[in-house]
Parts: sequence; C-alpha cells; structure tokens
Amino acid sequence: MLLDNQVALITGSGRGIGRAIAQLFAQEGAAVFLTARTESELATTASEINSSTSSTSFASSASFLPADLTREADCT
Repeated sequence: MLLDNQVALITGSGRGIGRAIAQLFAQEGAAVFLTARTESELATTASEINSSTSSTSFASSASFLPADLTREADCT
C-alpha cells in the first residue's frame, strides 16, 4: 500500500474526479478527509469507503465536512 499511515484532504470529493481520487487514496491505505459543497454526496462517498473498509477494497476510513472553499469562513 503506497499511502499507509497517511492522511489526505481531498476537495471536491463528492463526485467525479475528486470522488475517484478519494476512493483510490483509500484503497492505497490513506485515511481520507473529504470536502465539497454537497453534504449528501460527501456522505455517500464516505459511506462507500467506510463500508468497504472491512473488505479488501479499502484499507482506511473516510470523514467529511461540507464546505465551499471559495468562502473564507468555510476555510477557517
């Protein structure tokens, strides 16, 4: 596993390329922290990663926080 004992913050991870990156990083052993604007998409992505942790697909866990990174208040 290339990312054992690493933590990755992945923006835009609710769908598309960001989601695929989150899943790949988790497969490679990283704990992933997801952020995007849509909470329901983040919850789905995190749930998929966390429910697969017990199988051979993912070795790590996912947490998330919805945020709009174009807003300074969300970044703090």
